[in-house]
This record gives sequence, C-alpha cells and structure tokens, in this order.
Amino acid sequence: MERFGFTTLTDYDIAELERIALELKMCADCKGECTKKVSAYYVPRIVNVNGQMYTSRRDCEYGLQRRLKKGCKLAAIPEKYVGKTLGDYEVTSDNREAVGMAQWLIKEKPDKGLYFWGECGTGKTYLAALIAQEYLRAYKTVIFGDVPELMQEIKRTFDKGDTQDLLDRYCECDLLIMDDMGAGRLTDWNVGMLYEIVNRRYKEGKAIIATSNFDLESLKKQLSKVDTLAGKRIVSRLSGMCEVAYFGEVDRRRKR
Repeated sequence: MERFGFTTLTDYDIAELERIALELKMCADCKGECTKKVSAYYVPRIVNVNGQMYTSRRDCEYGLQRRLKKGCKLAAIPEKYVGKTLGDYEVTSDNREAVGMAQWLIKEKPDKGLYFWGECGTGKTYLAALIAQEYLRAYKTVIFGDVPELMQEIKRTFDKGDTQDLLDRYCECDLLIMDDMGAGRLTDWNVGMLYEIVNRRYKEGKAIIATSNFDLESLKKQLSKVDTLAGKRIVSRLSGMCEVAYFGEVDRRRKR
C-alpha cells in the first residue's frame, strides 16, 4: 500500500487524493467497459491507520467476475455451472446434509474433503462446482475433472514426457475435484494412477471432493475388480480424508 501523512498533506498527497477521487467517479459510472481493455481493474480506497492515510486497491465487481471466469476455465469447471452460487442451488431433504458440509468446507477450508454419492442427476457435480468457485474467489487453486477424463489426460502426456508435471498439478492444487469416481473402463493402470493421486494428497493434507454413484464400500468392490490392494487403499484414504454425504435416488434432471 502507498502511504502518506494524515495531518500534513504535501502537494503529492493532494494530487493522489484528487486522482483517487477521479478514479472513484469513473468506477461509479462504469458498466464494465474496462474489462474489455485491461487485464486487471480495481476500486481505489483510502484507509486511515493510526493517523496515517494509506491508498490501496480492491477488485471491482467486474474484475472479480472476470477473474472467476478465467479461474473456472483454467480449473476446467463445466461452463453451465460458472457464475452460480450456493444461493442458486435447490436444497432438498436429500441434499440438505451435503449443503451443510459444503458451507462448512467453504468457510473453514480444512484439510478434510467431501465424498458425495448417489444416483445420477442428484446434484453432486453441481454442488462440487459451487464449492470450487468459492475456493477460486478465495484465491485458492482448483482442478476439476471427470475421473476417466483425468486418466486420459495423463495418458496424453506420455509421448511429451511431462507426465510428472501434470501429476504434480493434480496433487499440489489446493482443491482437487474428482467427478464420477469408479466410472469408465477400469484397468490396473488407471486404478494404480488413481491411488497415486489420492495417496499423495492424503499424505500432504490436501483436500479432495469426490463424487460417485457408489458408496465407499461399493467403490472398493468396483476398484478391487482390477486391483484389490489399490482399491482397498484408495477407499481407506478417502474414508480418512473425506466427510461422506448421500444425495438420494431422485434424478432432478428429469424433473425439470
């Protein structure tokens, strides 16, 4: 923050105050046109701290929107959820517990994560996407991925030789969302890769939000079909690092 005297204003201080007043007037009249011209946009403000005045900046409304959209694109959050908040989410008797857990996670941002399970169309992915955006608003790093697609993305790095860089991204971001866990064609390789990611995040205290059509016991059986030990280890770690919420069996997509 820039600092200048509160009791004795120099010509520079006066010029700074006049500049800020002009910027504030421009912000008051702005309809977001600035977002088309510059990469960052802020509202100036003056803070009095112990008799000294400081100038600082905060993101304007349009700046926050643009940063969120950019963050969602980098995190691969599905477009249809971008810009939505918990206020847009329909709370029902089936998902009420999960919504409470989401609010807790957003507020506290603990090391623990969440495991959402239930039938297709019950709102698991939607709620996970809302949590992801709250993390982005708090300047946290997020990766959102359908598990079969995450595995395919890893495979595509083999020829380029940057597989480890991609794994590091999955393992080191503040929040990793693994959608549709247990779905797709399971092989020794992708179950082993899934274990590597979950285990590393478990050891490093990094949060995961996983969604699945399977409860944890059924997920263990599903993964164990191709790798018994890895399946048990994955579910054991998820059990230790995630609170579990059931979303019921009502496909809300069909009701719309």
